[in-house]
Amino acid sequence: MGIFDFLKKKEKPKPYPMETHPLAKDATKFAGAKEWEKCITTMKEVPPESMTLFDWWTLGYAYSNTGDLPAALLAWEKSLRGNLLMEGVADFYIDNQNESIAGLILLLLGSQKANTLPMVNCATLYNYSWALFNLKRYQEALWCLDYVLRFTPEDTDALYLRGRLGGMRLTNSPKTPLEASMILSAWKR
Repeated sequence: MGIFDFLKKKEKPKPYPMETHPLAKDATKFAGAKEWEKCITTMKEVPPESMTLFDWWTLGYAYSNTGDLPAALLAWEKSLRGNLLMEGVADFYIDNQNESIAGLILLLLGSQKANTLPMVNCATLYNYSWALFNLKRYQEALWCLDYVLRFTPEDTDALYLRGRLGGMRLTNSPKTPLEASMILSAWKR
């Protein structure tokens, strides 16, 4: 049994839809007009199984603009899980509800495939990192930012936030699967 086998699911996940639901289109228009409450209310009427990755991102963005960061994190997690699934990260199957996105990113950082991993939606992961930072979940924010910077090393916003975390006593992102596993198990205690 491999280190990451606990992330695999026994059944194949349902793919996220590609077509935007009509109500989600309306919600996106409300978000564009910065009518956050209308966006959230409308998006809540869309059946969850009909929401695209962008719909989940939009809902997270609307929640973050109303100050509801825990709800924003949940929506962005749906988007990020879907991105990782679509990118074909099969041996790290990400739709495991018992693991946080930060924990999964930690495992990805420690992967032997570290330099060949697919690029997760870095904008969503950056937003997710910022919400974690504002919720004082600094360690998780650091790991997510390290992943963002692996693929977008010149992203000034991510570099700024990473710099703000730089002076804190945090565990650096892992270099090996064993190191990732050890950090994650200690973090869960």
